[in-house]
Amino acid sequence: MPGDGDPKVVIRVNPGEPVFVRAFIANDDRPVPGVRWQVKARTPAGAIILIPVMDDGLHADGAAADGIFVGAIIAEDGPDGFYALSAEGQTPQGARYLQASRVEVEAKGDLQHYRKRGRNSLVGWD
Repeated sequence: MPGDGDPKVVIRVNPGEPVFVRAFIANDDRPVPGVRWQVKARTPAGAIILIPVMDDGLHADGAAADGIFVGAIIAEDGPDGFYALSAEGQTPQGARYLQASRVEVEAKGDLQHYRKRGRNSLVGWD
């Protein structure tokens, strides 16, 4: 996930830019292969998008079947705000993991104006 798993890290992108999502579970600093992932994004408008993630070695995910999964979505035009990302993984042994993060999309070029005026919670994700 963006920010290497720190949900307080916010990545800023412009509309039309890809948002890459990387998901993996590590055991002794090595990715665990065979994890099943369900990755979702909630847009600033409230729509839920399922993000397919791949571990086939063809999608900037390293080697095939190495346990590192990558997917992407394209940031939409407006409204300004945050995409809330979540990734739920289940290991072959049945252990479940959940991670969340967020991505800020500045569709109109005016979020900096809001920040200067002290408004940090634009769409209620904080």
